[in-house]
Amino acid sequence: RTLRIRGADVEMEDEFYREYALLYGKASKAALDKLMASPRYRARKSDEARLKLIDSTLRRARHRVRRQAISVWKKMNPALVRQL
Repeated sequence: RTLRIRGADVEMEDEFYREYALLYGKASKAALDKLMASPRYRARKSDEARLKLIDSTLRRARHRVRRQAISVWKKMNPALVRQL
């Protein structure tokens, strides 16, 4: 429930966290749908190889959404950003 901004952990308000969680869920589903349909995923024979692909896909989705959330938070809280 926190974002790291300029080295400081910032608590997300409930509504902001809710929006972040929904966006992460949608981004994760879209990324996994794309992965599952790809020949790259189907070419992996072992469960371990497929799990690694799934893990890296989810990490990238989380990273993208987190960057978006930080950008939005900074725009919503310019005075707090200056204090960090």
